[in-house]
Amino acid sequence: MIYVKLNTEDNRIEYAKDVYTTEEGELILNFKANPELMKQYGFKELIDSPVTFDANYQTYTVSYVEDANTITTQYNIVYLPIETLKEVKLKELADYDKSDNVNGFNMNGVNAWFDKENRAALSTSIESASLLGESEITFVVNDKEFSIDIPTAKQMLATIQRYADKCYLVTEAHKRAIKVLTKEEDIVNFDVTTGYPTKVTFTL
Repeated sequence: MIYVKLNTEDNRIEYAKDVYTTEEGELILNFKANPELMKQYGFKELIDSPVTFDANYQTYTVSYVEDANTITTQYNIVYLPIETLKEVKLKELADYDKSDNVNGFNMNGVNAWFDKENRAALSTSIESASLLGESEITFVVNDKEFSIDIPTAKQMLATIQRYADKCYLVTEAHKRAIKVLTKEEDIVNFDVTTGYPTKVTFTL
């Protein structure tokens, strides 16, 4: 058991120590090991239950309630400031936007992705191959090479690009929606995963 004394002026507690100095300056050794002695000097058992809260969105303040035999810790859970909550939610959105949940297409049952830079490079390669009269181009997907005819490659890349465009619009809409929210609960409960299009699927 933990014994403490409550300072009612500032609502802070003093923990019992092995050596206690009385108001008269007397040193009491092994003080913490003697519950009856601690009680004589105003120390009481501390009742403290773990507090559960979401550290991403909440914090808490602590106060104490004293009765005849115990001192109980009370936690007051509060939301972080509105602007902080928005920053946290926008970060959550950004992380989801960059994740495989959004950035991906299904290729032969396996998730893959071409980022913006890769899509631009592939588009240039396809156009170059087409101008040179070549019939096929090679895509490297998850370290595997796929030889694809030019029309199919164009269709695939266009489909992926339009999927990416739709995802971008959803993310931007979510950003705008989060920024205008004014209630803590609405920000915390905003679901950043909704509204995204279904991933496209290819079989080669």
